[in-house]
Amino acid sequence: MIGSLHVCRSCQTRDAVRRSSGPAASSDLQNSIAAMLRGLPDPAAFKVALGECLGPCSAGVRVAVTGSGRWGWLFQGLQPGADVDALAAFLLAWQAAPDGLPAKSDRPTRLLRKTIGRLPPSDVGDQPVGTV
Repeated sequence: MIGSLHVCRSCQTRDAVRRSSGPAASSDLQNSIAAMLRGLPDPAAFKVALGECLGPCSAGVRVAVTGSGRWGWLFQGLQPGADVDALAAFLLAWQAAPDGLPAKSDRPTRLLRKTIGRLPPSDVGDQPVGTV
């Protein structure tokens, strides 16, 4: 296994949040992601972990991509369909990049505006990271 996809399990659609009711949108996305992972060349390279909350629900479902020694990524507003297809392409680029930091040109255009953050690897060891 190379990476984990953390999917917010409590997110709702924006309309449901405005109405303060409705089913969680994340369950549809979870099912779509699970099907997408089965179609990857190495389905065992990723696992899905459900989290209670990855940020404000009003921004849509959030998904984090993490892995040991690799850059982590956080996306928001993902929906089944074209977003999950773009996520599959991103996962392949992320997997191919030695540090999990694919070049911008290798990242799906559809996810560029849905990318809300990236985090450096947490296991940097004894490498100096600068002064504070």
